[in-house]
Amino acid sequence: MAKAVGFDAEVRVDLTAADPIPDAKPQQSEEDKKLFMIKASAICCLIVQNCAQALTMKYANGDVVVDTEGHKYLATTVVVMVTLTPNPEP
Repeated sequence: MAKAVGFDAEVRVDLTAADPIPDAKPQQSEEDKKLFMIKASAICCLIVQNCAQALTMKYANGDVVVDTEGHKYLATTVVVMVTLTPNPEP
């Protein structure tokens, strides 16, 4: 077997003295579980809010809601008003 020039070092690894391999998934603390529940409830509230807005706009633009002259609202007006009106900060 040929020996490479310049590579005279010998490497030895003692596997018996190595640290044990940590668990792949560390246990969640109580604080992590609470934060997860807060995040999950926030996303659920946003889903309900967006669904309610879409259903309300669909109902309002249907044949049920019409002014005295028979006109419906313009969707572009709604988009502009939603953009301009400030949302309440939590």
